[in-house]
Amino acid sequence: MRRMKNRGQPEAETPGYIEILRRYPAYRHMYLARLISMLGDWISLIALFELLREVTGGNAKTLGALIIVKMLPPGLMGPFAGVVADRFSRKTIMIVSDLARFVLVLGYFLVPLFPNAAVPMVLTIAFTQACASAFFDPSRTALLPSLVPVEALATANALGAVTWSITYTLGSLLGGVLTWAVGWQGVLVIDALSFLVSAFFLFGMQAPVRERKKSKLGLLGFLGITDLIEGFRFIKGHPRITYTIFLKTGLMLGGSMMLVLTLFAQRLYPVGGPQMAVGIFMAVRALGTAVGPILCRRWIGNDLERSRKVVLGGLLLAGVFYALVGLSDQVAPVLIFVFVSHLGSSVAWVFSTVILQRLVPDEYAGRVFAAELAMATLMVSLSNDLTGRAEVSGLLAVKELPIALGVLVFSAGLFFMVWGQRPKLRGKFRDKSPA
Repeated sequence: MRRMKNRGQPEAETPGYIEILRRYPAYRHMYLARLISMLGDWISLIALFELLREVTGGNAKTLGALIIVKMLPPGLMGPFAGVVADRFSRKTIMIVSDLARFVLVLGYFLVPLFPNAAVPMVLTIAFTQACASAFFDPSRTALLPSLVPVEALATANALGAVTWSITYTLGSLLGGVLTWAVGWQGVLVIDALSFLVSAFFLFGMQAPVRERKKSKLGLLGFLGITDLIEGFRFIKGHPRITYTIFLKTGLMLGGSMMLVLTLFAQRLYPVGGPQMAVGIFMAVRALGTAVGPILCRRWIGNDLERSRKVVLGGLLLAGVFYALVGLSDQVAPVLIFVFVSHLGSSVAWVFSTVILQRLVPDEYAGRVFAAELAMATLMVSLSNDLTGRAEVSGLLAVKELPIALGVLVFSAGLFFMVWGQRPKLRGKFRDKSPA
């Protein structure tokens, strides 16, 4: 269970990345499960693009629709996924999610048998698979604080961010190579097996048994509506938690930067060709997200108030350097600005998660993290939609897009600085704060 330091005692030493994997076997199992399934997800995206190209010619509208259906479910399913995460075993939820995704990935092999229905089949399977993923992530995030002590939370989340960056870069590269070498069929077999391996690691994980309150289960309780309302009341009644939940939403005002960087690479800086340029830009982006939490982790330590200030600093830094991406005319400075901006954004993302994990009681964690993820995901979808419309309509030129996003994210940082000065939020953030 969660281990807290007593006030008046010195802070426990923050463990390193290797040490946390060695010392906490339950966390190690969950880390390896996520690593393997996440790598499978990244390599399969290009395989799905190739499948659509094979059956439809791969028009841009269809590829765009695939990205949208993979992004929306966390936002749509988030509240219900949070209720499930707080009502049932989070370990079991993750295992069921993995097994469901294993079956769904195999469904792609039926697509060539129905060429006239190929696009609806692919989009339906992708949407359903993303729905299954929507149950995995809130359960994982909510479970993490019970697998490691409080002084290791920052390290665990930072390691997660670094791992995401590495698998993003490596998965994108491997996806292209493997699709070329073994075809989309071979890659999807690997993806399906990754979910089985993930479920295997989770099955062997020794997660603590949670005590759930017993109550009469009427119709509203059976449907999860009672739990959902209770979760919203809890969030509303705790200003510091409400404040922290919205931090990621503010950051995701710039959630279309991946789209913007793709346009920059293809149209403005096609170094080595458009495909190679996209890979370079995405690799630099991923490197920034990896370095940010590493640099800040030891300086922050276990200080929640310092974590909040670093999150605000990350928002401001991301906003400034997003804008600089659009103001520069040379590829080298642009890549530097991409690196620094995503260093800031990853710091804001990772340490806002750490704050919530330390503020939210276990019985509400699933609903809180699902609500946070839902709002952030919906903002990403909105940001991508509006950015695409602004570019297609000619409202904004490609170089003006990151400037606009930078202004929005920087403004969000200023807004949260002002909001943080309200009377109910003044004073230091503390673990399990009553407010």
